[in-house]
Amino acid sequence: MTQKVNNWNFDALNETPDYLHLILRKLFSPFLSKFRIDLKTFYNFTRKCEYYYSRHGNPYHNFAHGVTVAHGGFHLLKSLECFEDILDDSLKFAFSRGCFGHDLDHPGNNNAFLISTRSSLAIRYHDESPLERHHAALLFKIILNLKGDKTKLLPNGDYLSNDD
Repeated sequence: MTQKVNNWNFDALNETPDYLHLILRKLFSPFLSKFRIDLKTFYNFTRKCEYYYSRHGNPYHNFAHGVTVAHGGFHLLKSLECFEDILDDSLKFAFSRGCFGHDLDHPGNNNAFLISTRSSLAIRYHDESPLERHHAALLFKIILNLKGDKTKLLPNGDYLSNDD
């Protein structure tokens, strides 16, 4: 598995979802140990993300795509020395979470379509990047609704809710 993780040409589309969860565990392992996130909480997080990536049956914006982008982000962090000077571990973790969850619950249409059809997402987000806002909001919602110590998935107050 380490060989696949370290290979830029890793093809997530040819792997099973269970194996992709193991890949995610490997990609996120530095953060899991650094922020003391237990494997059960992380597994629940990735399983919930898998559900939202899969529920529309989208052939492109799916779970394998999320893993592929997380894998690409991993390689960027690893290979570009400039990140070492400007990003601490908390920001690298935020970047990695964002890479993985960037297309959660993608319906398979673009923003222009959602806006022109007056979809519920376009209305909710006032026609301002409804997909991107939905993906980000859902990522935070998934983390905040996890059982266990979800605050470790959001170190340093990455998200502060006015509702709490």
